[in-house]
Amino acid sequence: MVRNTSCLPVYTTITCQTISPGGDFYAASSDDGDVCVWKVDHLLADLSNKPIRSWRAADGSPVYSLTSTDRFLITGGRGELRGWEWNMMEGSTETPSWSIRVGDLTSATMINWMDSDKQGGLGERLVVGCGDGNVYVYDLETRELQYALRGHQKFVHSVAAADGSGGVAVISGGEDGAVKLWDTRKSNPEIYSFLPHTEAELSRPSLGTFISSVSTAGDWMVCGGGPAASLWNLSTRIMSSKLPPDDGSVFATHLVDDKIFVAAQNQPLLMSNFGGESCSEMSVRSSCVYSLAVNQQKDVVAVAGASSTIDIFSVNKQTLLKSLTFPNK
Repeated sequence: MVRNTSCLPVYTTITCQTISPGGDFYAASSDDGDVCVWKVDHLLADLSNKPIRSWRAADGSPVYSLTSTDRFLITGGRGELRGWEWNMMEGSTETPSWSIRVGDLTSATMINWMDSDKQGGLGERLVVGCGDGNVYVYDLETRELQYALRGHQKFVHSVAAADGSGGVAVISGGEDGAVKLWDTRKSNPEIYSFLPHTEAELSRPSLGTFISSVSTAGDWMVCGGGPAASLWNLSTRIMSSKLPPDDGSVFATHLVDDKIFVAAQNQPLLMSNFGGESCSEMSVRSSCVYSLAVNQQKDVVAVAGASSTIDIFSVNKQTLLKSLTFPNK
């Protein structure tokens, strides 16, 4: 019997997502290298589920990570960052405004995660965690490499730009199970490193020791992966609480004011308080959530991963606002 392959379902993994700082645009990327951009207000008002732009952003290769600044959507693929102007999204050009080669130019390292921020009057920086085990920090105005942070023994899964609390500028987590705190002002920038899986209440040997998510706000940091998610104080370097859920590998976390969002495999999206008490559960379509995109101005948290369906919830009320489908080409 010959099966009609045109009737078979098409599976999409949404590798990452981001919302522009002003809350105007939402972007998501797939393992096929597609990037789609929507207007947030159109989605929330049910005006249109159709993206305003969809294109192959990495020449057919996967897009592993996304982040954004006021001016640019930034895509990370294999060995290259590309910047796309938000105000050009309704045009037809598929040429990036700029690109940066990352890591060893003879190889194409996977750009697994990115985070961007503004540090006071020091300008905007981009923190990049890569498959070569290194963390790179770029000046986004000059697009020059400022720092190459070396210390992980295996590839880096996640990075977060910190605000300097506790002397910490960058946080990273990797396949080696380590969470590292970096102060880029120092000649030896690695100022602290710890292994969450060595904490008895966090250890889950059947799931592994890897750290796949780190996130920060002020003096607080959340991390998780094979070990259970946990909240740490950056100044004291002491764990404050273990976070739910008890089961499932953790791939995405986010702190918003007094709320901590944690997404784990085969689990609902959970919101807990700083004491580690579960306050809300949100059912999601994805069996494994890989990223959370949050914008407080629009009161949205977008949830995406091993499904073509993206769920958008209210940050404050934890109610479902919208579900949309990433288009298959």
